[in-house]
Amino acid sequence: ILNYCSLCSYSTPHRGSLKNHPLTHTGERKFTCNVCQKAFGLKGNLKTHMLVHCESAFSCSFCNKRFKSKASLQYHVHT
Repeated sequence: ILNYCSLCSYSTPHRGSLKNHPLTHTGERKFTCNVCQKAFGLKGNLKTHMLVHCESAFSCSFCNKRFKSKASLQYHVHT
């Protein structure tokens, strides 16, 4: 079953995604980075952004390239 936005053509099978979607229409960004002042609508997006201000913590065991997130390292290894 799909859930639809009443303001645009966006649809999703995930009710939680539709709950956060209206932020794209309002422009509300209440989560601000305390390092660079960039603002985000979702707390999770701010948390992900904070990685740009950190040391690269994950290393590839094949080529020693370093990554800021485990997900980026895993993508690199599988490609």
